[in-house]
Amino acid sequence: MQKADSTPKPVRRSKRQAVSVRPPELADMTSLVRAAEVPEPPSQGGTNSAEPVAAELAGQMSSPQGLRVFQAYQEAWQRDLLDPNFAALDQSRQPTELPELTLPQGLLTHASTQQVQYWGVVSWRLAQQTGLTGQDLREAIEQHPNADVYVANPAVGDEGLYHNAWLQGETEHPGMLALAKALFKACGLPADDLTSVHSQLQHGSATVMVANHAFWSGYVKFIQTFVSQSKKLDAAQRAQLMVRFQDDSALLGSSNMLGAIIRRLLPVFLKTEGKGFTLHKLALPVKERALNVHEQLLREMKNVAHNTQSTWLIACWVNYRNLYLHQSRGKAWCQKHLREITPVDIRFG
Repeated sequence: MQKADSTPKPVRRSKRQAVSVRPPELADMTSLVRAAEVPEPPSQGGTNSAEPVAAELAGQMSSPQGLRVFQAYQEAWQRDLLDPNFAALDQSRQPTELPELTLPQGLLTHASTQQVQYWGVVSWRLAQQTGLTGQDLREAIEQHPNADVYVANPAVGDEGLYHNAWLQGETEHPGMLALAKALFKACGLPADDLTSVHSQLQHGSATVMVANHAFWSGYVKFIQTFVSQSKKLDAAQRAQLMVRFQDDSALLGSSNMLGAIIRRLLPVFLKTEGKGFTLHKLALPVKERALNVHEQLLREMKNVAHNTQSTWLIACWVNYRNLYLHQSRGKAWCQKHLREITPVDIRFG
């Protein structure tokens, strides 16, 4: 196995202070675990995270395929920014600590998703995140029919700068990789995936995901099991999972560590329990046009290396990437992060 040389010397990483609206409490984790172990269908009379859907279907997105996409928001002023092609999903009345699980879990059994072939939940910031309108999203899906799940990665530039989304996440949320490793061990998932080189198709987080009902059934069950295994972690780790911070890739603009980890689990699901499902990754022309020439070349170079399984080419990519990060991020950033995002062993995921 060849090794990629990373020149920066290891330094002690300073802790980044998380933005938290309140101290994490273990009771939050307990409630999430219980919800994952015993999911309850949406009630007909009480308040539920999926309940506002029924009253707001006038803005539904529909097509010959049967497509419905919900746009989640929390503040009244955000409603004015929603796309009329989507069904508004009001999350102000019952905020959730983990919308990555609770929203699809609630919608899975809700009447609003039972008669459509594809459905999904996107953020009120979708246009800003992806450059896509509701019409763009529908047309992109219709142009590539018959996939089980459609995804888009707003952070297209990261695809050429990091081995995978896990290592990228570590630079923004220090401690994520250690927590992910602990959760993967608890769930019996392959930990090598956390440091392997991912293709352009695999890279990214599930910020935008539209899928058929069969996929959602399997994926929600997978996430429920994953969350339930967090009870095997020690108290300090469980508390760390619940610390909140601002996150532009999150569904509602803020997240906790567990949510950030869940958004990166899609490639893992497709390699394990969901290996029978087919994925189509949607192009984001607005985001891709914004890349500079180095980001474009690094993205293409890494993808070719993965497609050809060339350890030589990925080592060349690492050296080019390191030079670019020194120029674009600066010496201090590289001293802090470059060692931790450059695994010594080269593995292709």
